[in-house]
Amino acid sequence: MLEKLERWLIPIREHILFRGLIALPKRLISELLMFLFPSDQLSLRFKQLYPRWDLIEKYGHVSDDDAVADIDPHAGIIFFKTRGYQIISHPTFKSRVMARHEPLFIAKPVQ
Repeated sequence: MLEKLERWLIPIREHILFRGLIALPKRLISELLMFLFPSDQLSLRFKQLYPRWDLIEKYGHVSDDDAVADIDPHAGIIFFKTRGYQIISHPTFKSRVMARHEPLFIAKPVQ
């Protein structure tokens, strides 16, 4: 019964507004921490994934079936920004908070 409910809720969970409501508070907290404690290096927030290597052997390799971590793009932005890197692809607050799964372009700080 629970699996049927989960399957039925997939279109709702994958909708951009629902995903935004889940991600936005975490992103705003990260931005606030970065603003309040500019000298601190914030850790990378990620969720560990467990790839099914046996399925790869059985069906062949499919995109992302061997992923070991789920990293929010904003978490990557905050990780590098708090270490002094320049975020070229998302320079403004709005672009950082609204980041979707597009490439991040980052420049290493000059020493």
